[in-house]
Amino acid sequence: MTHGEQFVSPSPSSPQITNGLHHHFSSGAPEILNYFKTVSSEYKLDRNVNLNHTLIGAWWMEDLKKWKVKLMRNNDPEDIVEDTGDVLINATGVLNKWVWPKIAGRESFKGPMLHSANWDSSVDLEGKRVAVIGSGSSGIQIVPTILPSTLPTYCLSALITKLILLALAEVSHLTTFVRSKTWITAGFAQRFAGKNGANFKCELSRLFFPFLDEELMRNSFADDDAQREILRNDPQAYLQYRKNIESELNSRFRFILNGSAEQAEAKVFAAKEMESKLVNRPWLSDVIIPKDFAVGCRRPTPGNGYLEALCTEKVTVVPGGIASINETGITDEHGVHHEVDVIICATGFDVSWKPRYPLVGREGRDLRDEWKDGPENYLSVTTPYFPNFFTIMGPYAPYGHGSVLPMTEHFARHVVQMMEKMVIERVVTWEPKQAAVDDWTEHRRAFLPRTAWSGNCSSWFKQGVKVEGDVMMWPGSRLHFFEMLNKVRWEDYDVTTTSANRFEYMANGFAQREFDGRDMSWYIGLLEGQGGKDEQPDYSDEAIGEFLKNSKA
Repeated sequence: MTHGEQFVSPSPSSPQITNGLHHHFSSGAPEILNYFKTVSSEYKLDRNVNLNHTLIGAWWMEDLKKWKVKLMRNNDPEDIVEDTGDVLINATGVLNKWVWPKIAGRESFKGPMLHSANWDSSVDLEGKRVAVIGSGSSGIQIVPTILPSTLPTYCLSALITKLILLALAEVSHLTTFVRSKTWITAGFAQRFAGKNGANFKCELSRLFFPFLDEELMRNSFADDDAQREILRNDPQAYLQYRKNIESELNSRFRFILNGSAEQAEAKVFAAKEMESKLVNRPWLSDVIIPKDFAVGCRRPTPGNGYLEALCTEKVTVVPGGIASINETGITDEHGVHHEVDVIICATGFDVSWKPRYPLVGREGRDLRDEWKDGPENYLSVTTPYFPNFFTIMGPYAPYGHGSVLPMTEHFARHVVQMMEKMVIERVVTWEPKQAAVDDWTEHRRAFLPRTAWSGNCSSWFKQGVKVEGDVMMWPGSRLHFFEMLNKVRWEDYDVTTTSANRFEYMANGFAQREFDGRDMSWYIGLLEGQGGKDEQPDYSDEAIGEFLKNSKA
């Protein structure tokens, strides 16, 4: 997980799980990880999960109509196991293969070198001269995180602020290399957070100073405690708050459309917000604020505290590229050498979509070869020549549409629909028809040039290129995606069953619920006493007699 990674805590979370867990409006990586672990434990999602298993290959076995996989356990090349299954699901997404930047001499640096996606928390940054390479979403989050004096502290008392800043380890100097411009969108939806879009009041003082006077603590954090108390104990208020945030996110697609009034307004608003935070170093506006592409061309990042950090004396901003790295530091494209103790690479991932391992479907087709010039699939879910193979958040998924969690949930429900059909109707294989794939490709290629994602910027939405190539994005809004995946379009699939007769699954003429204890009259509604569960009630003679007796009375 990216160091300093954030998401808006209230929006994607389940009320049963998150009430009282989150301490921030935009949660950091440890809190997000804790949330996922809590969900996994609460719903027993890990009971069939094998950790420390690396997939090293997958092959479709046409004779058995199954997938065979090879896995390496505990990173031991001598410990290889095999398994088979009816369905293969790739839920790794795109940002799963982090890469070092291709800079001459990178390996020669003598100090610690960290990558944002492979963070080494044992490296102590206190008092160090630190360089941050990259100004994408990860770099934007890292800079203020390791420079805590730029944290928004106007919501705290002066004493609490001073104690927090004294307690937190700080780098002695930070040099950040900014090659590409980007939009910082902290002001968007700021009415749901703190002042100017800042986080809810953090609880740093509670973590570092438990001995402080309780009244002082209450005065400093009263609003925060009240907010979290509501989220914890008032499910309807919490649900309304979450729905407000989601509705705001779902209304933003219009500013992605080129030439729209909403796009123009978003650009003016974001530029004004950014300029106001760069007032102490106005020359940075020309370095940071885009002029030739719209908000959304690159992944928008709230970046609380980032612009403020760039304006402090402890930070040197180096515009442009990097020429080389040597034992002591970094030489920029202008020939200036910057000596540093630690280098942090916020330089992203391999976004080519090609698997790292052989993934072989029908006719011996390897997905690494099939996708060497760009991925081809159907609705971002299935792939021709690869039967019973799903991707969740694969190519052309809605990556630029807000929180990813509701999207993964819709993918999962779509996959479950298909697997239920396999079980109930005795389906053996399914595979998208090539004609359906071609029509999907034609539609998205016609639609996506109308959007900001196709603009004049370098973005992993376009596999890291500036202009050329397909935009790896869903051709529509977030709600458009939800609606499209609500039901499987089986007419777009070639399906085989266990028998030549497709209705073999009708079997002995009985419905399954006639044997498994579900309600035999569910179609006219469930009783309140059932608690919403589809279970057959106990229709005793006594209960029926009591009803008739009361009716006659």
